Amino acid sequence: MTHYMMKCGHVAQAIKDKDIAKPVCVICFGINKGADEIDTSYVIPEGRRARCLYYGEREGSRGEGPCHSQSDRVCRCEKSSSLDLAFFERQPDKEFDGFYCGCAFGWD
Repeated sequence: MTHYMMKCGHVAQAIKDKDIAKPVCVICFGINKGADEIDTSYVIPEGRRARCLYYGEREGSRGEGPCHSQSDRVCRCEKSSSLDLAFFERQPDKEFDGFYCGCAFGWD
């Protein structure tokens, strides 16, 4: 599956029009005009890292997955930035990009 970076800063999570398969960010659609515009100029900087948006948090965490300590259930998930990460979000003004590892609410 091809992943597209949208101008809103997120990777597209859905298709807006199944007949033309137009990617869209469901997080920003209706709020941010860039939610249905592909950012063809975006390139992930070499060595860039991403952290789960719940990194360092325990509140509400199911404590599931390989990035958690079984003793304290705190998310410590950090990976190389990639459009393949779930809900990937570029955060150029921060030290790390963001994504969701499944820790807080699972994948139901």
